Amino acid sequence: MCKEWFISSSGFSLGEGIMRRTRLQQLILLSVTLMVLMASQLAAAFSSPNGFNKEQLIREKLKAKDAKTSKKYYEWKGELVSERLVNTFEGDGYIVKVYEVTFRMEKPKLEELIHNSKEYFGSLIKTYGDEGKAIVDRIIEDWKVWLDSIKSETYEVKAEVARISLKDEGTISFDVNLYKWWFGWQVSDPVNLVFYGPAGSAWDVDYDMRNWLTNKWGDAGLAWDLYTWVDKDHADGVDWVWKKQDYQLRHGDYYGYCYHIRIYDGGYDWDQFLEWCIAGVHYEVWDWLGLTHRVISWEQAEDFVRSDFADEWFVGGVGYVYLFNARPYQDIWNDGYATIIRLDY
Repeated sequence: MCKEWFISSSGFSLGEGIMRRTRLQQLILLSVTLMVLMASQLAAAFSSPNGFNKEQLIREKLKAKDAKTSKKYYEWKGELVSERLVNTFEGDGYIVKVYEVTFRMEKPKLEELIHNSKEYFGSLIKTYGDEGKAIVDRIIEDWKVWLDSIKSETYEVKAEVARISLKDEGTISFDVNLYKWWFGWQVSDPVNLVFYGPAGSAWDVDYDMRNWLTNKWGDAGLAWDLYTWVDKDHADGVDWVWKKQDYQLRHGDYYGYCYHIRIYDGGYDWDQFLEWCIAGVHYEVWDWLGLTHRVISWEQAEDFVRSDFADEWFVGGVGYVYLFNARPYQDIWNDGYATIIRLDY
């Protein structure tokens, strides 16, 4: 921040020596001011990731956003058949209402399920060879059996939906659970992160975690796809979609201890939340006996992400919302709170 220095004359007659000293003092003062300005600019530059200043980082991100290519995944529309309010929580500046709901959704096609799992299937085969191919074949056969059991083109599913409202205006709605397909859709993980703001989309969160955080995240590698319900753009309750994660990231040693996050884009809220997304993050360890990852903690992972975002220059605020999903997931307790983060850039 630039400070202006003002030097005024008192109106008295000054001797030549005094005037020289005054000029010298002015030069010294000017030099000190320039040094302070240069030091502050250098500090701002080096306090930002990659040694660049804030404006340059924003330009780089906008350039990347303009050049992004979206992967095509199938999503299935859901019609809200019924809902029942079961819990309400009022926090500092927000209200959460949780509903038990029933959706009527389109029956997926087998080729759509296979397409959505193409990356996961490819990683299985690449990692385990013929054994991985056998796992893929078994999953596809199970899908066929499940789809054959659904006799009509639509079927009904139940969910737990949270609606978060800021006390001024604006509402976002989503399922508080993430689901894995295992002989039908079954609850797997809790939602424990919510992002919103001018730069709160799933793409923004993925970019920030890869590039702007102190702890850089990278590709998740071999990992299950999880699905959830999101009220995208909440246009009169008709925009509910059943979708898989938009992005998956990891931080840490894949064959050791690591953090793993799945991010789901929520669309746009025209009132106050603006762009928004939800995420589920956990801390896990590789299990060599089961050849899979085993969840150790939901809370440790949430704390890790929250502390990484908390003091960053592009974050507008960090808080908590209570989603009423306090229960064990994969035999590990989740406390029911989610960190909510506003992203401004």
